[in-house]
Amino acid sequence: MKFEKINNSTTCPNCSEKNPIYAEVCSNCGAFIRDRINTIDIWKTIWSLFVEPNRTIRDIIFTRKKNGIWAILPIFAWALFSWISIFFNFINYQTELTDNYLKFYAAVLGILLFSILIWAIASKHLLLKFNYYTRIKDNLALIIYSFTPWILSFFVLLLVKLGLFGEFWFTFNPLPWNIKPFPAYFILSFEGLFLFWSMFLFFRSQLFLLKSKLWAILINLFFYLILVFSIAVFF
Repeated sequence: MKFEKINNSTTCPNCSEKNPIYAEVCSNCGAFIRDRINTIDIWKTIWSLFVEPNRTIRDIIFTRKKNGIWAILPIFAWALFSWISIFFNFINYQTELTDNYLKFYAAVLGILLFSILIWAIASKHLLLKFNYYTRIKDNLALIIYSFTPWILSFFVLLLVKLGLFGEFWFTFNPLPWNIKPFPAYFILSFEGLFLFWSMFLFFRSQLFLLKSKLWAILINLFFYLILVFSIAVFF
């Protein structure tokens, strides 16, 4: 059979045939392997990533329509742009990032979209050579939803940043930690914890999808390398 040597398989309860982990119907006997899930409940999914990450990752993979990912992407880019700005200014790198905010935000949005699409497509074909079956739409949904805790922390703290630092949080002239050191470092640390949680979720999502720690680590590194390389080339 086509999926005989698949490494990240699920077994049909009716005929014991191996199928891809995302399969809804058995390729051999046509029996339903699992329940059908049509759409993602965005807010329920975000909350469940904190309390039931494995089950939520499974549901993201099994869902037919990966709704919400393109709405989350611009906020993802905004959070990423903010941290790129912080990094460049923290190391005293001379940059015009915050002087041309919209221009560079659009660039980061393009870089993020490019990196995610390249990763989703390339990892699918790379893994296929080693008998790991994935779908591009699952790859896209998993990475974007994995980072929603960090995105949410960025969005929730936005009003706090504006209240404490105003435009200086975004312009870095003067630097926020030179104005109010403790609140600035507390906010960065809080967001940083959520960033690490999101990175861990991304790893767990690949571990669930591939059933291999080695490949989960490699696929994670592959994405970060693409993202860092894309940013380095542009900036």
